[in-house]
Amino acid sequence: MNITIASKLMELYAACPKCGCEVIGNGKGLLECDTAAGFFKRSCGCGWHVEVTEVITEGSMTEAPPELPTEDEDEPEPVAFANPEPEPAPKPISEPEPVLEPEKIRPWNGFVHIRCEACHKESTTCLRTPTDTYICKECGHEMPLPKAYRAYTRCECGQKGAYLTNITDWAFDIPCVRCGSPNTVTYNPGRDCYGPVGSTQRRTKPRKKK
Repeated sequence: MNITIASKLMELYAACPKCGCEVIGNGKGLLECDTAAGFFKRSCGCGWHVEVTEVITEGSMTEAPPELPTEDEDEPEPVAFANPEPEPAPKPISEPEPVLEPEKIRPWNGFVHIRCEACHKESTTCLRTPTDTYICKECGHEMPLPKAYRAYTRCECGQKGAYLTNITDWAFDIPCVRCGSPNTVTYNPGRDCYGPVGSTQRRTKPRKKK
């Protein structure tokens, strides 16, 4: 970089093109120029700066100096970038709710009092082996056995009984296995079972099926 180019750079950037300050030093501006190294730097306290570096070779000594921008040429205005929108705060990951397993229905066994879901006929029998299906003796309908409710009876002849039933009425009759007399049982909400009439308050309204 020859002295002509260096002086032209000093004249071109004497004043800061951003704020117009011409002061160099005291923390307001800086000027560095090394013609031997082909280096020129001018900076301002407002943050603006420019650097010109020229690689000096034997061919560059004969070539014409590079064209420098004139004072009349306007520098491109800085492009203002809009502040990016802040990313939404991550939502806390809640613990997964436990998956409720379906209630397992145990096979029926022993004395049962079943009402057919097809013909609505009731039958009292004894299942000697555990089973989960029932075939109606009246209509031959085969149905799966749902959740069983326990029913306890006490007959006037002194016979006591314990049964499994699928009936969900508030009250119904189960015949005694000894004398055949109907024994009325009513639902006991506290124990979730049926007991002899009089042990719980009798209701005539049918229960809602679960």
